[in-house]
Amino acid sequence: MKTLDRAAGALPVNVVVRTTLSQPTTLPFAFLPTVSGTDTNPFLPADVAVAAVAAGIAVGVVLVRVTDPTDRLFVFFFALATPPVARPRIRQIASARTPIRLRLDFLFFICMDVMRATRGSATPSTDVAAAPRIRIDPMRGRERARFGRRIGLIAVAALAGMLAFGVTPAAVAKKKKKKPQPAVTAVASTPLSPGSQTSATANCPSRTHITGGGWSLSDPYSANGSNALANGTGTRITHLQSQPSGLVGWSSGAAALALPPTAGTFTSIARCESKSLGRTLFGVSGTTTVPVGQESTAVLHCPPSTHVLNGGFSFAPPGSPAPDMFRALVVESRRATIDTWEVDLVNPAGAADQVTLSLNVLCELNQKGVNVTEASAVAPITDNGRTSATATCTGKTHTIGGGFLASPTVGPAIGVDQMQPVGAKSWQVGLYEYPGFALPAGSSLATYAYCKKNAVPQKK
Repeated sequence: MKTLDRAAGALPVNVVVRTTLSQPTTLPFAFLPTVSGTDTNPFLPADVAVAAVAAGIAVGVVLVRVTDPTDRLFVFFFALATPPVARPRIRQIASARTPIRLRLDFLFFICMDVMRATRGSATPSTDVAAAPRIRIDPMRGRERARFGRRIGLIAVAALAGMLAFGVTPAAVAKKKKKKPQPAVTAVASTPLSPGSQTSATANCPSRTHITGGGWSLSDPYSANGSNALANGTGTRITHLQSQPSGLVGWSSGAAALALPPTAGTFTSIARCESKSLGRTLFGVSGTTTVPVGQESTAVLHCPPSTHVLNGGFSFAPPGSPAPDMFRALVVESRRATIDTWEVDLVNPAGAADQVTLSLNVLCELNQKGVNVTEASAVAPITDNGRTSATATCTGKTHTIGGGFLASPTVGPAIGVDQMQPVGAKSWQVGLYEYPGFALPAGSSLATYAYCKKNAVPQKK
């Protein structure tokens, strides 16, 4: 390797230097490929008070070192896409990206032949101070005018294109922020074996609070139109719990019956809303005892200056997992009025024991523009089969939770195994009807979706 020469400018600049070395082959070796290589090594002389860099961009005096891999190679400089010329060139490049992409090139000519700079020297000097300094001239008037016209045409064309599409430079430069979702869903899953009981708690992410929740089952049960348990498929459960866990989570639980002997996955679901859309309070809670052979309707009221967001329940004991045993059932859990949550439990004759029913309710402070609306859907309960109903919020709203009501409250033997959000605006409830039990005429399932606006009016 041999250093041929260096080129330096008088003023500090920010420059990208590209140098290309090539040697055309000649007869009788025309079959050999052209030898080429690239050595980009901008650096600064020792007497310049700017730190040297190893990359291809230097800030300081333009100083280019051209290295020849062999003694017989001809040296050419290629400036971007221009063909090779006898006079080496250096092109200074500056670029900007906003509001439109713009590239600015300054072309410099090395006024001294670099091949001649070291001719006659057996050992090229590596001392920067001793190396011959080559003057770098900027573009002359004709070249500068041609370059200026080119930049002007590019700028005019870009501006015309932006205006044609109705886009201003300020609109392009401004970054669009992704709007956060008004509400999200969190889940927590656990395996559920036949004849066992399980529960799980789903927790809301940061900057959100709990507004409602429910549960779901991976393989919900269906009697498939038959009174015989042997013909049923899926996991058959009794829903035992669905209630808020503080202000950041939702706990749900269920017990799986022994038949069919199908394992499943039980999932607790939390519906979480941005804290900017309201102030949730953990409201009131209470308990009641329901004797065997009785039905009990329990209600909870939110305090003054608040309204109900959602509510929940839990009861114990769950009853026997045996397939033919009677057990307690929650047939209603819903918002009855603006400030009231209602739960209805039936503990049928033949059940093993009395049950203790616990309730709690989430309340939200009344504020201007903050209120809860309701959507509902009703479906007839299918005998020895599955029933599902989905209620959907309308307009620019999202669902914060849901509720259900099986009618008549004393009569249908059911198991609710789906109580969950569907997308951002809907709530779905699914259940099965116990095989072998008479279904009262007109039995139905009502699903309720509780809705809130996606944004709160700004204070003036």
